[in-house]
Amino acid sequence: LQAWHAHQTGDVAAAIAMYGEVVQRLPQDRNAAINLAMLEAAQGDVDRASQRLRDLRAVGGESADLAAAMARVGAMPR
Repeated sequence: LQAWHAHQTGDVAAAIAMYGEVVQRLPQDRNAAINLAMLEAAQGDVDRASQRLRDLRAVGGESADLAAAMARVGAMPR
């Protein structure tokens, strides 16, 4: 919840750090991973964001929200 709040209030650095902690502890947390990837892409780290989304798809399968995030980031399936 703190990561989401930081994200919504524009504290990108804090949001990235907090989402990163969530993803590290709970790798299958799709929402945190997608939000983290979107922030990474917005900060210019498109390669990292794309890889994060591909990794999420590999372990958790496809979903509409993941497909939409991949399209926004430009993460081509590999």
